[in-house]
Amino acid sequence: MADPNATVAGQSRAGLVRVVLGGGKGVSEISQATAGMDAAPEIGDEFGRSLATYDADADGCTDLVIGAPYGDVSKGN
Repeated sequence: MADPNATVAGQSRAGLVRVVLGGGKGVSEISQATAGMDAAPEIGDEFGRSLATYDADADGCTDLVIGAPYGDVSKGN
């Protein structure tokens, strides 16, 4: 379930996604503040505004793609 208007790390409308795990294993919350993300939550990013699922690496497991349409993109050198 996406909540693109959620406040994350004090940043309004940074957004987050809650993934309900099968087999009664609970709920996992993903945001740009999640360890391993190559971004940080910013005001108005709206992480989770768009979602897609597919098997990206053909391993038989569904992969989740999460969009943040208003996130800043920086260029590397």
